Amino acid sequence: EGLLDQTSLFLEVDETLNPCRTRTLSSFNGKNFRIRIGQTNSPEMKYSIFFENSKWKIFIIGDIVDVPANHIEIITDALNRESFYELSKFEGMYGIIAVNNLENEVFVVTDRRSQYSIYWGIVSGKLYVGSDVSSFCKLDAFGVSKKWIWEFLYYNFPVSNVSFLDGVTRASAGTVVKFSLQDSIGHKVFTYASEFKVHTPLLKEKKALEAALDVFSERFPLYYEGQEMACPITSGWDARTVL
Repeated sequence: EGLLDQTSLFLEVDETLNPCRTRTLSSFNGKNFRIRIGQTNSPEMKYSIFFENSKWKIFIIGDIVDVPANHIEIITDALNRESFYELSKFEGMYGIIAVNNLENEVFVVTDRRSQYSIYWGIVSGKLYVGSDVSSFCKLDAFGVSKKWIWEFLYYNFPVSNVSFLDGVTRASAGTVVKFSLQDSIGHKVFTYASEFKVHTPLLKEKKALEAALDVFSERFPLYYEGQEMACPITSGWDARTVL
């Protein structure tokens, strides 16, 4: 999934979006941008969709859990009013890219944990947005970010919204970034949900196991129904499940 405006780069970008030739690639043009979307039909991308009307082109990538039947209506209403609180009710790992055809605007929406990362950068008055940071490497316009290296070495992972490319920003969790694509590109950030806090006290012993079993019995069959399932119990899986 990427938003690029140089046709000569498309073949190279396709290699980052579709390395195994399993995705369907589509292009959408604007005044000073071009969107390149890679769509995958798989359980992991269960709710990835494209919606279009006279005003909006909306791309939902990832997985909105327990998606409400009127989720497109909720999203378009929030975009029209630029009031995004209703999005805080969405759960899952997803990203949304919406293009306002009438006003030449682009909106980038992250999930509440920014688990599905969306990156953006501006080069020579042109906007680039994508969910795969490797696509930006093909532009040959960004150096390595010293801040990212510092955070990675100090914390073992980046703690801010930097990426490893200087000038490419990872959209923060629970935010909507509005880009106005006029003569000069401006952007505004809306925060639609507060940051998650650590739940205390954490579940322990029997209650933790019961919570883990609920995940297996209720969530896993949505993706792997009719198949035998197995999952190793590691510290990483265990911690994420309990939390």
